[in-house]
Amino acid sequence: MGYDLLPNLFEYERNAPLHAEERSLGVRDGLRWTHIAFRGGDDRIVPGIFVVPEELAAPAPGILLQHGAGTSKYARFVMACIETLGRNGYACLATDAIGHGERDDVVASDDEDEADAWRRLRGSPEFIVHNVIDFRRALDYLSIRPEVDASRLAYAGSSMGAMMGAVLCAVDQRPQVVILRCSGARETQHQGLDHLGFVGAIAPRPLLMLNNTEDEIFDRTAVLRLYAAAGEPKELRWFPGDHRANHDLHAAECLEWLERWLPVHSRSHITNGL
Repeated sequence: MGYDLLPNLFEYERNAPLHAEERSLGVRDGLRWTHIAFRGGDDRIVPGIFVVPEELAAPAPGILLQHGAGTSKYARFVMACIETLGRNGYACLATDAIGHGERDDVVASDDEDEADAWRRLRGSPEFIVHNVIDFRRALDYLSIRPEVDASRLAYAGSSMGAMMGAVLCAVDQRPQVVILRCSGARETQHQGLDHLGFVGAIAPRPLLMLNNTEDEIFDRTAVLRLYAAAGEPKELRWFPGDHRANHDLHAAECLEWLERWLPVHSRSHITNGL
């Protein structure tokens, strides 16, 4: 099943209050960090971190970042993106997926790797639907921040976050630029809410896929299968390493892609000298 059959499955009450709670985490290296928690679908509490340059002269493009299975909003790729993108004028929001980070339900045991976790989770339509709705609420939250230009949003997700991000960006048109890191599609038949059936609906928004040549979870065939299902404009970039390699390098690639398709209009918007 894919986007054509399930476009309404991810609907939610857009006017429901977010009831956002915010707590300053201070300023580090020119970036202002805030812990946030808002109401997702069905009143679920969604914790996250919101990071912007300390001083902005105008609202910035906003990017929603999402981690992989078994990690959290503090995952290495997410942190690398926050440091790189924040210092170049972008507003960043990272949230914990259901069962991860500050959210209570444990979805992976200590001896279960990310591939096993995802195989189990993808068989649960509720897990995917609820997370995607929570991600849509995260876009709502980004849109009401005064530091963010709500008309200029993007998405970047890693592994599980990339797969669910493909679904999110198919059903929600607000992310104008999409980046999927270390993802692929290992089966030719869609099972449940498979991202392979959704990724084509991202077009005509630009899609960047970042993948590693020795990825033990998604091999070249799986990556090419997902890439072939995506529409134009799109680009696939390969780097040496396994599934957990190249976080900083991939963050730099995210910056290059965003500066091409969703640039910070003027460096004068950043007044802290970065």
